[in-house]
Amino acid sequence: MSRERAARFGLASLVVGAFWLLPGLLHAQGPGAIFPTAFVVEHALTQTDGDGSSFEAETIKDTYGGSWIVSERPDGSRLVIDFSRREVTEIRPAEGRYSVIGFDRMAELLGDLRALENGPVRAEKRARAGADEPVLRVDEIATNYALPVKRSSVGGALLAAPGARHMRIVREGSDGMPDQNVLDVWFDTNVRFSQRSLEALEAFEVEVLGAAGDASSLVEARAMAVARRSAGGRFPLLTIRRLAGGTGPAGSIEDVVLGVTEIPAVPSELVIIPEGLHRTPHPLEVMAHYARQEAELDRLMGGNEGADR
Repeated sequence: MSRERAARFGLASLVVGAFWLLPGLLHAQGPGAIFPTAFVVEHALTQTDGDGSSFEAETIKDTYGGSWIVSERPDGSRLVIDFSRREVTEIRPAEGRYSVIGFDRMAELLGDLRALENGPVRAEKRARAGADEPVLRVDEIATNYALPVKRSSVGGALLAAPGARHMRIVREGSDGMPDQNVLDVWFDTNVRFSQRSLEALEAFEVEVLGAAGDASSLVEARAMAVARRSAGGRFPLLTIRRLAGGTGPAGSIEDVVLGVTEIPAVPSELVIIPEGLHRTPHPLEVMAHYARQEAELDRLMGGNEGADR
């Protein structure tokens, strides 16, 4: 897994952490909020490789409400996305530190990492490929409530509700290329995003995470936005992304929701940085710094000759 893809995979579980907001400045719930209704989602990621081996991450808890998504990790750390301030904050109380990065800076660093990893020529080719707007088709699949993967049996009760919808997002082929399944998403019947929520999520996923990655990640980000809109803003309970298989079988990443609970508001302790923590550079800034050093060392030692051919 590349450094840039690993960084995005950590963010893909979504979401927000904490920073130095005074309690009186906490965004109120209500019709004008990005997420008018606050709720908590517990979910787990499972990656299955083409050879059948799999890795299951520990359960993550995401809290949506106001202008935030707060993702609490099993080790006690939190990742905070504040859509109003356009900042991502990572809080690690056990390590006594936190970091803050703006959306634009995050996109810039992810782009830098991609360019450093692939070289200028290949980076330019990927940028051109990603600039072409993909033709995405939505196929609604009749569901019989039989989930396609073993791990999803944990969330089966949520998906068995009458009206649960299964959307398959397909990238239509061109120039003799076959159609490609991008995402399979199962949606809840009750929890829904507002129009403003959909716009905020799409902008972050496409403009920050997707556009800063390779062409396939940009297509995935756009496909997720198309799926949400096609389902009327319903909340995704199960998402399956295909992994490129190269010359062998393709694998997948599955994100399954284990529970959804409505709450009155986002707890203030989730979005306020505890006293005594020290601000440090964001992990992406550290990764980009060392990647530049490695690239410069390769250049000086002649290790980059022919790398972009």
